[in-house]
Amino acid sequence: MNKPKILVVDDQPANIFAMKTLLAEVDAEVITANSGNEGLMATIDHRYALILLDINMPGMDGFEMAEILRTDENCQNTPIIFVTAAFKDNANKLKGYSAGAVDYIEKPIDQTILLSKVNIFLELHRSRAILADLVSDLNQQVSLTNESLNKEKLARAQTNKISNELTEANKQLTKTVEQLSRSQVKLIEQEKMASLGQLVAGVAHEINTPIGIGVTASTTIVDNLKVLKNNFENKTLKSAQLAKFINESEQTFSIIYQNLARAADLISSFKQVAVDQSSEAERSFSFHQVMNEIITSLTPTLNKNKHKVNLICDEQLNVHSRVGIINQVMINLIMNSIIHGFEKQDNGIIDIEITLQKPNIIKIKYQDDGKGCSTEVSQHIFEPFYTTKRGRGGSGLGMHLVYNIMTQLLDGEIKLSSREPNGVCFDLLFPVKVVNSFNINE
Repeated sequence: MNKPKILVVDDQPANIFAMKTLLAEVDAEVITANSGNEGLMATIDHRYALILLDINMPGMDGFEMAEILRTDENCQNTPIIFVTAAFKDNANKLKGYSAGAVDYIEKPIDQTILLSKVNIFLELHRSRAILADLVSDLNQQVSLTNESLNKEKLARAQTNKISNELTEANKQLTKTVEQLSRSQVKLIEQEKMASLGQLVAGVAHEINTPIGIGVTASTTIVDNLKVLKNNFENKTLKSAQLAKFINESEQTFSIIYQNLARAADLISSFKQVAVDQSSEAERSFSFHQVMNEIITSLTPTLNKNKHKVNLICDEQLNVHSRVGIINQVMINLIMNSIIHGFEKQDNGIIDIEITLQKPNIIKIKYQDDGKGCSTEVSQHIFEPFYTTKRGRGGSGLGMHLVYNIMTQLLDGEIKLSSREPNGVCFDLLFPVKVVNSFNINE
């Protein structure tokens, strides 16, 4: 099997040299291009397992090149990783994913992370190539089998030969399926970390405002205090000045306290969601409190387009279950509504109703008023790698991860009902252990 090829596109020779040196550790042929136009020419005669693409280039930038590649039948499924030192903000990251990137790496590059991601995509490319070869071999064997059936004298010998070849092919196919399964597990873990990364970006952006206000207010107090101290030392301080300082300080300290409290609430909610999402252990918790923490941590993302989440849940509903993977399910559902259901839509509404069914069964009714999904999408939505945003940043693993968590880890079920354009409705059922409030922290 020929070595897989990696295309590196960067207008800086030093960056290309550094990238080739770094990629010398992987089993692949590295082809380079110094511009977007040269990169497009390089895709005419070669097929690539991965494209590492700089963004800030003269002439055609990385975003433009990625969008052109997504219209090329031979390149539209080739994974693209943007590598940049300049375009690090969330808006440009979103633009990159919309252009068709599967990942976004900032310079300076962490060598371990880059090599890990490159090796994952190379492994996936090799697995696909092996599977294609096996399918081709099997088609040839079927053709040989049809010919042998027309030759009675050679039927037995030919049948034995084909049987042995099919046995060997089956062994190789089984091995390939195992390799693909391992790749899928890795991609699902990346999907979980991606959703946590979205929370980090949103919360960090939201915290900037109250912290900034607090810094400004504290600077005002310091300046006023310097004036007051100077008047005191010069014995020109008047009671009216002191009273004004005290009054303004009270108002300023109130502003500082309110904004620091707001930042603390955001940090507390994110901290709990992040800890829960990274753990699959069981613990006792208040369902109402956990849902509020999830909604609070996603508020920055929801507020971008004025989306709203309505929660109906008994505040006394305390259960013992795997809160981390429940967090993962709810975050994926909400992000799925934002990305797919509310695409090109503002003021979207999500309704979440949580009730206790029977003695120990939780039912979550999740609805949004987005654009809904077609019958075809409804039939395939839980399949791995199925996405309506192929080539535009969709991995096709989010809802597959939700389905696996519900059916395998929570021993429950999930059902979808949807009619375009009336949004979606998911019904989730899974068993829990109901606990009393007095032992909620046990």
